[in-house]
Amino acid sequence: MLFRSRGDDPDLLVQLATLLRDQARHDEALSCLERARAKTPTDARILFESGACHEAAGRAADAERLYAECLARDPEQDDARVQLANVWLRSGRAEQAIPLYQAAVARNPRQPALHNNLATALMTTQQLGAAEHHFRQTLALDPGFFQAWLHLGRVLAATGRPAEAREALQRAAVLRPDDPRVQELLGGLR
Repeated sequence: MLFRSRGDDPDLLVQLATLLRDQARHDEALSCLERARAKTPTDARILFESGACHEAAGRAADAERLYAECLARDPEQDDARVQLANVWLRSGRAEQAIPLYQAAVARNPRQPALHNNLATALMTTQQLGAAEHHFRQTLALDPGFFQAWLHLGRVLAATGRPAEAREALQRAAVLRPDDPRVQELLGGLR
């Protein structure tokens, strides 16, 4: 009854959309968000949630457009900044993603996942010294961050430091002993 009496309340519609998105009911979630946006068309949060729904549904171009619109409306929207950078990184546009990750890290320097994402983008663009720095920052904040150990091992191997690479990859192996990527990289070290 509460939802019926407040069925056009934008906050409730966003909450319902989030629940529907979590159940992979993306079109229903987007319908709720469209109703919420009709009530508050300038709400950046609704744009972000719409982008997240499109991304969860595999519609990266729509997600990208909505995350960018969200950031244009609210430049302080760090979630949209990171998600837009993630979309760009996954689509092979690491150079575009780097400044967004850098801004997110500057605003949230104690978040290991942000350092890891930035480091991954830097590694992808062959900026190995900077990538190493941010993988190490990730690990200083969270020593159990598997991806950071794995990629740090890759960076160290690529920069001609096989002993350090082996050490990083062995740390990754402790975290995930059955991961074939670790064993493959360890096997490739001389």
